[in-house]
Amino acid sequence: MDEMYMYYELANVVILGGSFFNYGSQNPIEPIKMKKPTIIGPSIFNFKDIILGAIKSKAAIQINHIHELPKTITKLSNLETRNSMIEKSKALFQGQREVLEKL
Repeated sequence: MDEMYMYYELANVVILGGSFFNYGSQNPIEPIKMKKPTIIGPSIFNFKDIILGAIKSKAAIQINHIHELPKTITKLSNLETRNSMIEKSKALFQGQREVLEKL
């Protein structure tokens, strides 16, 4: 777990790779909590409620196919777009601070 936090800290954008295959997604809370724009694929069955909340609040982006990654990463290379997602991630978890601090 500590190693993943180091990778997330270094990243400008996080891609939850398992969500592009029928494995289900990795835990989206960690990168979003760290205010990293997060891209998620279609396989979200194991974190469905959390992911749908993040997408609805625009703290994460879901794409349907891995071929959409280059276009989405390019979109997130825009500083204003990235900063907007960061602000949305802060707002998403603001009311759940106590729970997240235990993670």
